Amino acid sequence: MSHPWRRRMLTVLALLVTGALLVPALAYFVGTGVVGPYEGEGGFAGYLGTILGAAWRADRTALIIVLMPIGLAIIWWLALWAARRGTAGARRERARIRSAENGEISTQ
Repeated sequence: MSHPWRRRMLTVLALLVTGALLVPALAYFVGTGVVGPYEGEGGFAGYLGTILGAAWRADRTALIIVLMPIGLAIIWWLALWAARRGTAGARRERARIRSAENGEISTQ
């Protein structure tokens, strides 16, 4: 596997691990502080098992929790792509205007 693809795959793997372990941990500990102790068996391990089991059964809520980091990364990457594309287009437009002001012929 080439270097850029390996890096992308490791990023996706890290985001999946974050969604599968860190997001439920954050939800558990914040929920424990705000709502109170977890009512299910096993404490955090039971909570994590419930979420991962539900995600395995394709429960929508559990999938949203587990895949949230990937979704946020995709939104971030799309925003960066759009911003770069917009600034590149603006640069081309300024260059076209400058060349027109200098009397150069535009090929567009």
